[in-house]
Amino acid sequence: MDSPSQTFASIAVIIIEDSDDDYRLLLRKLRATSMQVEATQVQNAAELQDALARERYDAVISDHRLPAFSSFDALKLVRELDPDLPFLIVSGTIGEDLAVEAMRAGADDYLLKERLGRLLPALERALKVAANRRGRRRAAWRPAGSQRAVGRRWSSTLHPSGGCRGLGCHRAWGSYEAQRRLHHFSDRGSSRWGPVQTP
Repeated sequence: MDSPSQTFASIAVIIIEDSDDDYRLLLRKLRATSMQVEATQVQNAAELQDALARERYDAVISDHRLPAFSSFDALKLVRELDPDLPFLIVSGTIGEDLAVEAMRAGADDYLLKERLGRLLPALERALKVAANRRGRRRAAWRPAGSQRAVGRRWSSTLHPSGGCRGLGCHRAWGSYEAQRRLHHFSDRGSSRWGPVQTP
């Protein structure tokens, strides 16, 4: 059995997997410690988007190849919403070249399904790195109090209730919303795990 994690007590994860057996295998590995795990299984882009819109998650674990979806599709979608959300690829088919490409595209790690002993250490490391990165991003982005001012400025000009219309408007609102989410995730991450040391 894997040793209990000393960094965090609970996590919420999305598992992108079309095989129920493999999904249950990943859950067993994640729950092989004292850590509490809340998991949501999705199998396509629409389900992933819906899950990310409804809840806040700490990490995404994705199979590489699904019938109408791939880990690269999922990674692109996740990174558009949160550039820091830990993303791990777990697959029995991904080769070295594809794995390198995935890391360059923003994946935090990749693992073979036959070697899931690395899952918990890889996930814990990705969570630590993300928490530190968010903290640095939050500190560099604005001084205290300016986020509220920015929010008021954007909401007065771009929020749909203010009458803004058109593609340009939606893109601009999406940019502000992405920044808002980053700081929300940062606050959540720091309170959940406490101070984190850079690996």
